Amino acid sequence: NKSYEFNNLINVNLYLVTTYLLVLSLFIFLLNFLFPNLLNDKYHLVLFGMISIVPALSINNSLTSIIRSSGKEIKGQVLGNMIPNIIFILFIFSFEWIYKFNSHSTSIILYSASSVLALLYTLSSTNGLVSWARVNIKNIKNIIFKDIRESFPLILFESFALLNNILPLIVLGIFSEPEIVGNYKLAFQISSITGLALHASNKIVEPRIAKSFISDNFHEIQNIALRSNRFISIFAIFFSTIIFLFYKKFVILYFGSDFLIPKITFFLILLSPFFNSIFGPIGSIMNMTGNEKVACKWCGISLFVGIILNFLLIPVIGINGAAIAFFIASFIRGFALWKKSLELLNVKSSFILNSILKF
Repeated sequence: NKSYEFNNLINVNLYLVTTYLLVLSLFIFLLNFLFPNLLNDKYHLVLFGMISIVPALSINNSLTSIIRSSGKEIKGQVLGNMIPNIIFILFIFSFEWIYKFNSHSTSIILYSASSVLALLYTLSSTNGLVSWARVNIKNIKNIIFKDIRESFPLILFESFALLNNILPLIVLGIFSEPEIVGNYKLAFQISSITGLALHASNKIVEPRIAKSFISDNFHEIQNIALRSNRFISIFAIFFSTIIFLFYKKFVILYFGSDFLIPKITFFLILLSPFFNSIFGPIGSIMNMTGNEKVACKWCGISLFVGIILNFLLIPVIGINGAAIAFFIASFIRGFALWKKSLELLNVKSSFILNSILKF
């Protein structure tokens, strides 16, 4: 059954890869025919980059998800995150050494080529996972539409989470100066280092959680969550402390004093990724155990709360309002999913909360 399921998934991706390569080839031919000076036109160059890079990386991520689900989590991570960048770096150094180029347009084309090559390499890596001899394109459209329907709650969940992240920037842009928006964006990106361990760990634990759920082993799901969250919590505590203590020196050294924000504001921004890490891989647990609609619901509720708070607080207290609104919305989502994981699955996801509350 597992081999059959993997073959179905790879059939879909093979169909998508073939369609993508045909459309991309046709697009390049038409674009080059209609606009011979492609490299000199920024609009067409950006359009080319979007059409070539985004689908390639998306399909590549889909294939690496299959590889991670087959028990090869590290290999999937390497193929999804490292290989495209390694190929791109090799291209950059090669062209710099051979042609002495210094062109932004060439970099976009090289990254497009890197994305496509990485996709083809990942696709070839699936040949050892299942037999390509059983590749079948019958009913491929029905399979794709079925996958889209089943994935819709996950797509909404990710969309709500993304909107919640960029909402403060949008509302700040309406009521504040561009410099303030830029300073908030920089502080947000620096603070996101605290959540790196959580994001990296989720990619590894998700297929393991799904496998344990299929075998109804909820105790193992809890063990996976607590083991991973122990490292995530230590990482978050250590790096959030370091980042907070050295924030001012780091920003002045690399960006200049104009990009500094008050320490209390940065502290508020830092709270969101910190508490997300403390709650553990709750999104992964809910989404990998058939509770996508519950996760989507609470992500939508937190987004709605965030919208209201951003429009109420930012006009009054500016960048502090953006930080407070984002923290409250993120905390509501994290706490609700942590509690739902406990109520619906009897799974404890937070190492620190489990130690403090002594369930």
